[in-house]
Amino acid sequence: MWRKIKSNFGIMASSIPTEDGKRLKMAEGVFPIQDLPDDILDILFEYLDMKTKKFLRTVSQWLYDQVTFFDTRFRHWRIEFTDNNHDIQFMHLNKALLKDYQNLKIELALKSCSMDNATKEDVLKKVAPFLHVLKISLAGDEMFLMELPKFDHLTSLELSCSFARGQFGNTDALMHDLITKHSAQLKQLNLDHFQEFIVDSPGCPSLDTLRMHNCGVKPASSIIKHCHTQLKTLELNHSSIDAGILASYPLINLQHLKMHTNSEIFDVIIGQCHNSLTFLSIGNVSHFPAHPLPNLRELKVISWMFDINSALEQCCNSLVKLDIREVRGYPATELSAYQLPKLTYLDLGMDCDPLVRNQLLAKCNKTLNKLIFYNTNDEQLLFTELPQLRHLVGNFNTFVGCQFLKKHAGQLVSLEICDWIQTGKTLIDFPQLNFFWYNGCHPGGNTKQDAKFKTPVLKDLLITGSGLKTSLTNLVQGYEATLEFIAVALPSRFVESCFSQDLPKVEYVLLPKDTSPAVIKKIRAKLPDTAEILTAKSAVQQALRDRAKRQSLYYTQEIADCLIYCMYGGNDTF
Repeated sequence: MWRKIKSNFGIMASSIPTEDGKRLKMAEGVFPIQDLPDDILDILFEYLDMKTKKFLRTVSQWLYDQVTFFDTRFRHWRIEFTDNNHDIQFMHLNKALLKDYQNLKIELALKSCSMDNATKEDVLKKVAPFLHVLKISLAGDEMFLMELPKFDHLTSLELSCSFARGQFGNTDALMHDLITKHSAQLKQLNLDHFQEFIVDSPGCPSLDTLRMHNCGVKPASSIIKHCHTQLKTLELNHSSIDAGILASYPLINLQHLKMHTNSEIFDVIIGQCHNSLTFLSIGNVSHFPAHPLPNLRELKVISWMFDINSALEQCCNSLVKLDIREVRGYPATELSAYQLPKLTYLDLGMDCDPLVRNQLLAKCNKTLNKLIFYNTNDEQLLFTELPQLRHLVGNFNTFVGCQFLKKHAGQLVSLEICDWIQTGKTLIDFPQLNFFWYNGCHPGGNTKQDAKFKTPVLKDLLITGSGLKTSLTNLVQGYEATLEFIAVALPSRFVESCFSQDLPKVEYVLLPKDTSPAVIKKIRAKLPDTAEILTAKSAVQQALRDRAKRQSLYYTQEIADCLIYCMYGGNDTF
């Protein structure tokens, strides 16, 4: 493998001119990588995937240093201390600090109630020169924080109160000190469960993101005064801002607003930023302000307490993504005559009234690219033409649902289904399907009545749920020659049933952490030598991140959360 990589390096390097316009030459088919100038190495490393880069770091110390230098991901460490992981996180921390690389970045989370303050102080002193992100839960007795000097590179700060008012009563003072000490450099500030403190620092000139969860009026109001002109993202979850402060310090450049609280300030904020707003997520608001939103591209509604027309009429010409999946109890509303000419993403969830759903589909049927819905027992769906539909998510375990799926199967490139389709021995051909997530599978049901899927070009297959009733190849067929990535989040006794045939193109296999060595050995025999089988949480997370970059059309945070939760009982970001 090493010789092959060197040869490929030589071929690529010989095609890139150096600064003086000359081209590098290979000797005996292999190029001496150590002779490559830095600008050429920088370009070449961009073409390598994470798997190859990890291998290169094991070849020699020189390559270890070069790969680490040119790929910033090897210099960005996420260290998160919780109550049960101190040993492994200290190991990661010591490894991160082993080499003093330029631009080393550390993201540190201190959320452990069992870690004593002396240890916390020692950790913070060690990472101080490299600390970019700090997440810390305050009990009120961490007075050592006030004695620590400013963290020069800190740009993101997340503070939460261990109790509603702090166990020892000094949480407000600690928060005030941390914020004011770093106010000139902070770009992002997240606060959770703070009620009374006031920030009286001279300004927050770089702060563009503010998130408040269960906070009183005073904290947000005092911060808004110092950053209202440059603030781009604001999230208020059961938090509020003084209306008088907003009147004096308008949020004229706000682009992303997430507001889950019923408050009069919603009208005020929308009135101030309606021309700049591009993303809006709302919940528990009783009405929608009558302000045009000419640049709003994404609207997410968490609770339906107002006429949906009042929202869509303000943004219908610019809206690209509409998400109303979490709304319960849709009214059977007659929508107005507007169209949604740019809408490509529509998430209707489970409870959308058929009248509302069919009207929305009619307004965007020529542009809709991705559709998510679960109530498929309406024959009107069969008369809906969606020529641009490529991504489909839902539960199609009804006759109408199956017919709807068959109607659009020829154009789909990604599909997620919840529960299998038991409508007879139906064979559905998906000639373009690249990505398939079988979500929520279970070992019950009648196998003889299951539909069969033919997927001749499938590359990614994800399986999550409580088990399989039969071998996977009895349900999904034809993917053997093309599959590259498979993730199985099932109880360990069902894992082997997903690998009943050879998979010569597979690069990565993600399995639950409790998969037995005997099963892994049997699976290994059906894979190429270069394939990697991953069960460790950190390796699975990294593989998902890498795959998401290669297949960005298909992978979402929801998919990562579901896989990680099923495998390890928790979630993580890409």
